[in-house]
Amino acid sequence: MRPSLLIAFACLAAAATAQTVVLPGSATATAGTGSNAFPWGSNASAFPGLRIQCLYDDTHFTGAPVPVTGPILITNVKWRANDVTTSWTGGTYATATLALGTAAVDHTAATTDMVANIGPDYTVVHSGAVTVLPGTGNGTGVPGPIVVDIAVNPPFLYDPTLGDLVVDTDFLNGAYAGGTLVPMDTTATTPLARRVYCSTFHPLANGVDTAAPVIEIDYVPAPAGTLATNALAGAGCIAVADASFYESFATSAAFDLSNSAITLLRSADGVVAVPGGVAFVPPSGTAQTLALTDNSNAVVTLSQPMPVGRSATTTTLGVNSNGFVTAGAGTTTTGTPSASTLLNNLRAFWAVCWHDMNPAIAGSGQVLFEEIGGIAYVTWNGVWDNAGTTAANANTMQAQFELATGNVHFVYQSMSTLGNSRMVGFSDAAGSPNAGSVDISALLPATFAAASFRLDPLTLGPTSRPVIGTNWNLSVTDIPAPGLIGVAIYGLADPALPDLSFLGMPGCGLRASLDFLDPFISAGSAHAYSLGLPNNPALLNLHIYTNAAVLLPGVNAFGALTSNGVDGKFGDV
Repeated sequence: MRPSLLIAFACLAAAATAQTVVLPGSATATAGTGSNAFPWGSNASAFPGLRIQCLYDDTHFTGAPVPVTGPILITNVKWRANDVTTSWTGGTYATATLALGTAAVDHTAATTDMVANIGPDYTVVHSGAVTVLPGTGNGTGVPGPIVVDIAVNPPFLYDPTLGDLVVDTDFLNGAYAGGTLVPMDTTATTPLARRVYCSTFHPLANGVDTAAPVIEIDYVPAPAGTLATNALAGAGCIAVADASFYESFATSAAFDLSNSAITLLRSADGVVAVPGGVAFVPPSGTAQTLALTDNSNAVVTLSQPMPVGRSATTTTLGVNSNGFVTAGAGTTTTGTPSASTLLNNLRAFWAVCWHDMNPAIAGSGQVLFEEIGGIAYVTWNGVWDNAGTTAANANTMQAQFELATGNVHFVYQSMSTLGNSRMVGFSDAAGSPNAGSVDISALLPATFAAASFRLDPLTLGPTSRPVIGTNWNLSVTDIPAPGLIGVAIYGLADPALPDLSFLGMPGCGLRASLDFLDPFISAGSAHAYSLGLPNNPALLNLHIYTNAAVLLPGVNAFGALTSNGVDGKFGDV
């Protein structure tokens, strides 16, 4: 933003009467009736990430002590600590986002389809560090202090007469560093709000409830003038949903893969299962016996990085006594197979044959590891069912990991028919929908798609509004790889083409006429660009449309992806 406009906004803020509204309104002068760690009271160490999308009813504004009945500029969003008596030291989330918007639906109609909940003005208003302030609670029944305060600069334009307010936060596992945290204040007293939460299923939503945190919104009335607005249009391409596979065997006796093999062929797009075609390799005399007991993990180090998923790698494997392997240290040790745990794990998860086994039982075989010729072998070599008493409880199977390709082979020998249930399958890291159990032995005479790796569509979002005399800032995210050639497209018209199949780009759209093209080279998964707007009143109410595109050879016949569009209406406020 230009210095003159910064001074103007500062003068405007000083001249206007700054106001605060508490959401939900029932917690304005009293502590909420509940508490929850989400979002800023959790380090999300047990989740792939934590996204909390809240919809607050517009009547919290229109029915506030100082009613808000027209457009306002939101300048700060603050989260309140629960009414505790203890202290906390706080810390910092290195990278987190806050987005605001007008809801597309009433809060009572919010669903786990988070895209469907948001309207066209949805804007990421903060991307970067978020600090949790240290403090001490004010006591039971007394509203707690503000624990997180995020400035919204430039301010976000919101009009409660147009719909409910969306407050959407997101951060990934590992973002937090610091000390102790405090739960957020919530209320069950007339919340008039909904919370959509993504935790163990992140980036998918786990569910919807009414536990939206108590927040404070600082704002100033929108001044007179022509309001600059943004509106999202269309959708980017190409969206690929994550998919995984598993077969659940209700009893051990139902397991029908003994003396067979499965090969999981990995590509950048997913995994294809084919009939084995590989043999069991007996462990050599130099194989490492892993120090595993009942329900335990061991970490083994690979001689080179192995590709996992669409673009990740791992240099270690977590081997569990109960017949599964993870990319990196294991996050569970249970011997009870669970589809939810498989599909929503922090790490890629190979259920070779997930079953309660115990190599520490006297007479049981052991779990061994070795590398030979670029292949890592993990062998459950006659490991007994947990509580097993004879050799009839022995299970012999092997996972073979090709380090150069990420291909994995499950090879089964003689398997016990005793003990608890079993599960075989694979899922990449983070949340994956549950498509139900399959019958592997029925599918394997042919090949089948065992997994697809999530790919988010190219997404364009405004980070400021097109106010004349300032820069209109936008950011394109979910760029598939660094170093790609891209182009920002500006146009005076929206061609509204939802599908460019006729150009060899099925599922990709065009939402800006090709009047001006601004090329760029992506440095990572995101690229920011901006358009300087002259301070010329003649531009008021002018619409400029923008789209982004990146060249990606092989992704389709044309070799390019496009984002959604943004319709910017110029204003002086």
